[in-house]
Amino acid sequence: MDIVGAFKEAVHGALHPRENTAKRSVRESLLLYYNAAIIPLIIAIAIGVVGYFAVGNAIAATTTPGFAFYRIFASLGVVGIAVALPALEMLVFMPLSILIGSAIYQLFAKRLLKMWPGDYSNTVAATTFGAMPGVLLFGLTEIGVLSTSYSFFIIATAVVALWSIIVTVVSISAQHKISVGKAFGGWLVSIVLLWIIAVVITVVAVTLAFSLGVFNVGQTTGGSSGYLQGSECIAAPGYVCNAANLSTLGTLSFNFMQNTGTTLYGAVLSVAPQNATLDVNGFPMDPTTYQIGTLASGSAISVRMPATYPPLPQVCSTCSAPVSPGTPLLGYIWLNYSGTQGGPSNIANKVATISVKAS
Repeated sequence: MDIVGAFKEAVHGALHPRENTAKRSVRESLLLYYNAAIIPLIIAIAIGVVGYFAVGNAIAATTTPGFAFYRIFASLGVVGIAVALPALEMLVFMPLSILIGSAIYQLFAKRLLKMWPGDYSNTVAATTFGAMPGVLLFGLTEIGVLSTSYSFFIIATAVVALWSIIVTVVSISAQHKISVGKAFGGWLVSIVLLWIIAVVITVVAVTLAFSLGVFNVGQTTGGSSGYLQGSECIAAPGYVCNAANLSTLGTLSFNFMQNTGTTLYGAVLSVAPQNATLDVNGFPMDPTTYQIGTLASGSAISVRMPATYPPLPQVCSTCSAPVSPGTPLLGYIWLNYSGTQGGPSNIANKVATISVKAS
């Protein structure tokens, strides 16, 4: 099968799903998919290259919900966002979703509910055509990613998803020689049962984890120190904070990065307890500070500072362990800086909430 012919067949199948009646083996369906995906993949790569250089590092810096997955590829540069992202999604993720999704549909709709008469290859053929709208319009969703427009991204994704569902259901009807209503019923029941199973597995796993003490924080019976330490650093939009740790010697450490898209000058990080007294400007009084200086957008730093405020005791150079294991630290991280080089650091933002226990 030639590439152009496969592409035309894919377009026809996506526009006229009632005509997707031809019997195909699983191998033939996958061969059709990969041949049909080549032209959309080339278009997606072209859009990615042009778009990446047009928007620069906007994706890597955005904190818009839903773009965390794409920021990983954006951090790899033009190769990541323009080549790796479409190649992985179209050549790996989508074919796997076709095979796995077809197996799930077949398990519930045919084996369990006896709603579909055809075999696995029929379902794979139908699901392959159901994936074609996502392949053909991948460039459209990629534009939404590159523009970091959440509304455009959601609309494009919704259009593709709705079109894919319609093509999948009608193609299932054509392949299994059943009514569209019966095809939709089998598809819908499969999706609902899959979600129920996923929820049950999640609840059982979490319950088991709690019963085994996986999430317990603190001393175990008998005073041993065999417990899992809990720590988190939740950053505000435009910032990254992770790897928070409080040592028993009273040292607080964490990794910090700003992704605001601008360079910050005279930057100073401050940590204060959540119940700290605030001054007239709303800034905590007597915080523990860490001098940074110039902090470019996308730059990451490792912070280490003494945690000397209550409920932690003052750091004692002669003490072997001034902070008892399990002692909690709940605080806010503030960032003072200037927007101009040499200017006063009079801009103050609360950039993260930190919660750790000494270990």
